Amino acid sequence: MESSASQITRAVQLQYEKFPYPPVPLSTPVRGMSITYSYLLAQYARIQHFQDASGKRALVAGCGTGYEIHQVAVANPGLAEVVGIDLSHRSVEFSRERIRHHHLDHCRAEVGNLLDPATLPAGQFDFIASYGVIHHTGDPELALRNLADKLAPGGVMVLMLYNRSGRMPVYRIRQALSLLGIDQMPIEQGMGFVWSLMEQAQPGTIFAAHSQGNREYYLQPENLVDNFFSCQ
Repeated sequence: MESSASQITRAVQLQYEKFPYPPVPLSTPVRGMSITYSYLLAQYARIQHFQDASGKRALVAGCGTGYEIHQVAVANPGLAEVVGIDLSHRSVEFSRERIRHHHLDHCRAEVGNLLDPATLPAGQFDFIASYGVIHHTGDPELALRNLADKLAPGGVMVLMLYNRSGRMPVYRIRQALSLLGIDQMPIEQGMGFVWSLMEQAQPGTIFAAHSQGNREYYLQPENLVDNFFSCQ
């Protein structure tokens, strides 16, 4: 019998095979250094001492379509290697296309499951970045332990997990959609229904404020699915 974690893993994989995320165009450049993905700043936060990234290895755990790989590469000149892993084969293919397009010769992308150490890249990494990923796994604690095992001595890991307060509008909207049974519809039908609701949302409501503030974002079906139809 398939475990609950395995069922979640399979569902998450299927979601991102169909709706690779994030939907950032292949040619989109990285403009400036991202402090979010800076090894130097992360190390300073850890030890109050600057260390540059020269010769270090970086792992992007849950790289999606590869934009984060590009961000890590640009934010950390001198990295020896940047490896991105993702559960979705299609996302990894997008990552590889992005790597080729931007001539990121020290970067690569592989299929990997954070719950299965055998699928993770060999060796340890001086810098691990995982943003908005481990809470989508069937066992976040195990995912974090497996990442910690890949961290080199003296290395640093930066994580982002969903904030319950910050995402409260999304959670409340999802709860309403569930009560309406929209999450039980075929995905394309459900998406059409949500788009329609956004257009007709009553002014002054949480739904209207959220929809109007994120109108362009939700024009991308991948973003709509990730917020309102995510299986985990």
